[in-house]
Order: sequence, then structure tokens, then C-alpha cells
Amino acid sequence: MPKPKQNRKSQSLRTRKSSSSSHKKRPNNRLVIGRVIKKRRGHYLIPRNSNEQCAIFIPGHQLKNAKEGDLVSVRITALRSKKSKASAEVTAVLKNKDVFEDVAAAFYKTNKITLGYSNRILKEVDRIPEPNAIPLDNRHDLRDEFTVAIDPEDARDHDDAISLTKTPKNTWILKVSIADVSEYITPESKINRESAFRAFTLYLPWRAVSMLPERLSNNICSLKENTDRLALTCEMEFTGSGRLEQYSFYESIVRIKKFYAYENAQALMEGGDSFLKSFAEFTGILRNQRTRAGLFDFEMPEPQVTLDESGSPVSIHCKSRVSAYTWIEECMLAANICAAKFLLKHKLPGIYRTHAAPETKDLAELVRLEYLMFQTKDISLKLDAKRKNKKPWEYAREWYVALLSKGATTYEGKFPDYLQRRILKTLKKALYSTTCTGHFALGFKKYAHFTSPIRRYPDLWNHRMIKLALKGNKVPRSLRKEAEKWADLASEKEYEIMKLERKAMKSALAWVLRDRLGEEFPGKITGISEFGFWALLDAPGIYGEGFVPLRSIKQDYFDYNERDEQLLGRRTGLFFNLNEKVLVRLDKTDPIQGFIDCGFIEKIKP
Repeated sequence: MPKPKQNRKSQSLRTRKSSSSSHKKRPNNRLVIGRVIKKRRGHYLIPRNSNEQCAIFIPGHQLKNAKEGDLVSVRITALRSKKSKASAEVTAVLKNKDVFEDVAAAFYKTNKITLGYSNRILKEVDRIPEPNAIPLDNRHDLRDEFTVAIDPEDARDHDDAISLTKTPKNTWILKVSIADVSEYITPESKINRESAFRAFTLYLPWRAVSMLPERLSNNICSLKENTDRLALTCEMEFTGSGRLEQYSFYESIVRIKKFYAYENAQALMEGGDSFLKSFAEFTGILRNQRTRAGLFDFEMPEPQVTLDESGSPVSIHCKSRVSAYTWIEECMLAANICAAKFLLKHKLPGIYRTHAAPETKDLAELVRLEYLMFQTKDISLKLDAKRKNKKPWEYAREWYVALLSKGATTYEGKFPDYLQRRILKTLKKALYSTTCTGHFALGFKKYAHFTSPIRRYPDLWNHRMIKLALKGNKVPRSLRKEAEKWADLASEKEYEIMKLERKAMKSALAWVLRDRLGEEFPGKITGISEFGFWALLDAPGIYGEGFVPLRSIKQDYFDYNERDEQLLGRRTGLFFNLNEKVLVRLDKTDPIQGFIDCGFIEKIKP
């Protein structure tokens, strides 16, 4: 981007002085790791990170059995105590050896993450019968069909499997079989209530904190290779052009004939595997149909952590995404659409996945983004271009699709991450609701989650509702109020889970970088705030952001322009824009809190 003009009317003014003082006013409950020492006036913590400015006073009643020389984690309880610049309480006495196990334990405690289950729940789960002990009456026997599962190589819980055949009349029969979790978990059970409150499986870089106990999630519910498993199947028939002709749901028993990891499936397809080639052809037809209807094709990079034998993070890289991911994605989307249609058709109290269209102000921001991105006055998306018999949903989607298409063309198919992020900010958050209002980003008027009942409670709920209709049972009125309760809770929990997973990724990166203080890294600016900017570090085995506070930039005082996400120096004219390359120095890491602070050195010329 070109050098910005001086903006004295920027929304928030930041100087080095105010930046420094605000930096000190971090929440008092942050955690610090260090050694306990004893002085004449009492016990103090010498922080392990040399960038902490002073010893931290620990009142005697807050030592919690810690002794001089112990490695401990403390929580800052007050800044500027009478005896030092900060005081704290001991939260945990750690092992003297620097091990990630301590960091993980502190992470769970700090974020109130429950790993296990109560004895009552575990006893209840132990009483659940194996699949072969459950009557198979009225279940479709699909064990002789060629049914496959495609998942990440390290996946332990397998929700879904598919079978696909092409008929002589050139139609496609797709069967999406999903683990029948509702067969094992009754609505009145303790494990049902626990899973509803957890709502989702939490995926941390070093472990998964599952919604269901391991005996269910990784064993009797999981669709394992060459093992009989109970499922709820959605059978769909598509025309040769990919149009859904008809669908049905039924309870089934399946036996996975083959498990593929995504990368392996991709390689086998390219090597000529007949089934996988047919599968790729069919899902390509479905995706092309979505593309013609207007596809939001965001491909944000996904970090992946490599662990050593002890389970400690040793490196982080950007995960590559092969086209095999889209094969399964298209099948799951199709089944979820059918689930929503079924719930509506039978007037069931389902939980739908909804995503509202953006407000007018968000569309105005989209037009402004087009100008910023392409630096041209030729704005193709005009707010005053009247709707011409189109509903707000339709013309808003046209604008997004046009902008994404223009961006992909301009940047030769490699749409910059920071621009995708800014476009995503103009979209509303997806929610769970008992009212089916459609999914704007996907472009579906009817959509509900059905395909992941092992790790998402709304899917488990919808399975129950579908099975009520299949069995002809009357739906109690009380379920409608209950569905509203769990839908609201799932929306809240999803946001909490998302924040925890991001924080955990930062903790893993902070751990990987803990012994590299003082090193210099090239980076790219990915976000800007009134306090400083974030830089995506670029080094082998390192993929993640470090924060560069304004106080580390000695050259000038800075104004922050929130509208354009820019920092502009008052005297020197030094400025920072998104996507600019910079050289930074690693100053501080805190694996428990996930802090990675860097100092600015210089801008890197293009």
C-alpha cells in the first residue's frame, strides 16, 4: 500500500508514553513463572523471563506450601504493592525441570478446562452395551457395501463415512452414514446433560478434550475400519449435473471397508484408484454447482503443531490442504441440507445452523475495501446500484462473490490472508437457532448440523429429533423450549471454544520459542491496533504471530487510524500498514498466557 496521509482526526491517539502505561495495565490476573527467593522482608518471585522488570512480592499467606528455590506459577493480584512493583499468589508449584506438562496443567487450570468426567458419569458409560448387543431390527444392513472413511491421519474419533455408486441412468447415489451416538445416550442420562453443557470437543494443539468420554468417542460410537457400527444414514440421489432429486434417512449398521488419510486418498486418486476417481468426479460436480451459485472460497492458512514423543510442541508449520478435504466437505454439506429439510418437513424442534446477511454498513465497508485493495476508482460494487427485484440476501452475496473473484484474479489466485481477514470482519457470526433463517456465507436457505454428533451437541440433538420422526413417536412440547436452551448455549460455547483454541495455539508457539529470546525474525504485519501491531513470524518450524507494542518503536510517536488499520509517526512519517514486511526481535514469551512480545527493529524493503 502507498504511504498514508497524516490523519490528525484518527479515532485513537497513541504515544509512546501512553502505550507504555497501557501496557503495564494488563489484567492483574496474568500468570508468571519463576523461582521463589527469600529476602529479609519476605518471599519474592524472580521471573524466569528476563524481560520482567522487577521481583514480585509473594505474601506469606499466598505461598501455598512453596519454598525458597521452588519453580512456581503465580497470578499477579496487584500492581505496585508496598514491598515491590507487584504482588502475587502462588497458583502451582512446578517441577524443577522445564516440561510442557506443567504448562498444559496451568493452561487447564487458568482457563477452567475440565479434562475428565465424574465417577457417576463414567459408571453410567460403562453400563452402555457394545453395538453387537443392541437389537438390529428395522436397521438397514449396509455392511456389504463399499463404505469408506476419510479423515486426518491422527484422528481417533470417526463420525462419518460414505458410499457412492453411479446408476445406469447416469444418476449418483450417495450414502452419508453418521455415527448413531443417540442410540447410546438417552435424553435423561447424566452423560447427555454433561455433553450438552460441554457442547463441543475442544481441540488443543497437544490433545483433544472430548465432548464425550473416550469409551464412546473413540470406541463404540467411532466408525472404525472392519468393525460393525451403528449409524444414522442419509441416502441421497443426484442427477448427473449434481441436482438433488430425493433423499431419505434411516437407521443402519455399517462396516467401514477402508480408512484413508486425506493425503493418502489424494495420492491414490491421482494414481488411478477407480473409486476415489469417481468420488472426486462426483464431488467436483457438486462444488462446481455451488461455484455457479456463488461460492465464498476463503482459504485461510491453518497452523499445525508437531509434537515430540513426550507430547511437547517442537515446531509449528502451515498445514497444506489437498483437494481430498473438499470431497468430504461437499458430502457433509449435502447431508446437512437434507437434515434441515427433514426437520422442517416433519415440524421437529431442530437446532439449525444460521448465518445472517450483513448490515448495510458492512456492505459499505465492502465497497471501501474494494478501493483499498485495488487502488482504483472503478468501483464495481455500488451501494446505489438498485436491487432490481433482488432480495437483500441475494444482492449482498453477489457483492461478496464479485469481490472475492476480483481479488483472486488480481492476485493470481493467491488472495492475501490479511485481505481475506478484513472481508471476513464484515460478515456476521454464525449461530445456532431453533428458527431456520438460512446460512448467508454458504448460500443455503435450509441448513442444520447433522454430521458430527461425537464432537458437536447440536448434531446429536438433531439425530434424536430425526429418529423420533422415523419411529413415528410424538414430539413432546417441552422439547421446543429445551431446543432453544441448548441452541443458545451452543452458540455461547462455540465462541469460548474458538478463543481457547486460538490461545492454546499461541501457548504452543510461545513454548517453541521459549529458548530463542533475543533472536531476530522477519515477519509480515497481519493486524494493527492502537497498542501496536502483530507480525506473522517467518522462520523454519515457526508459524504464528508475535505482538510488537508501540513502546518498542523508539523512532517516533504514533497516531492510530482505526478505519484504515494504520499507524503513522508524527515527526518522521514512519508508517505501518497491513501486509508490510518487518524485522523484529523476540523479547518475551509466556507459554501459559500465550504471550509472544517482540521489539521492532526495521522495515524490510520489498
